[in-house]
Amino acid sequence: MKIEKSTSALATSFDNTAKDLLETISSFNEKEFNEIPFEGSWSAAQVADHVKKSLKGTMNALHGEVKPSEREPDEHVEKLKSIFLNFDIKMQSPEFILPSEQPLQKDIVYQNLKEITDAISKAINSLDLSFASTIPFPKSGELTRHEWVSFATFHTQRHIRQMKNIKEHLEAATVQ
Repeated sequence: MKIEKSTSALATSFDNTAKDLLETISSFNEKEFNEIPFEGSWSAAQVADHVKKSLKGTMNALHGEVKPSEREPDEHVEKLKSIFLNFDIKMQSPEFILPSEQPLQKDIVYQNLKEITDAISKAINSLDLSFASTIPFPKSGELTRHEWVSFATFHTQRHIRQMKNIKEHLEAATVQ
């Protein structure tokens, strides 16, 4: 019973985050989407591309080889949350999910993210999330499917905040 409630809450949280992500991307016009707001920042397009690559990694973990876990499926969720929702720390992206340097079309990025978030939603509701993926999580090792989805949710929430910050900077620069 606990895992069913936990899965339902996880699905709702992920779906709400995916909706917020798509709405945030929609708030940019094409020019703003590829504009870097200040030195050292990514554009919203680059943030979205980074999120897309990260979510593809989550999909690989969810649908890749798994094995029964020896622990609670959500044991590392709070640790992941405390890392990825700590906005006081600046993180370095692993090279394999660095965004494109090229301008990206907002509609294509939006559609790609819609497809991958829909696929993750479907996976949440159809896979046994208590199993551990054999794909190691960077610097942490093995995560359960439940924890991979939690990571995807927290990581995406972090970057939604970043995109909203980019939007604010671009709008403030327009006013001046």
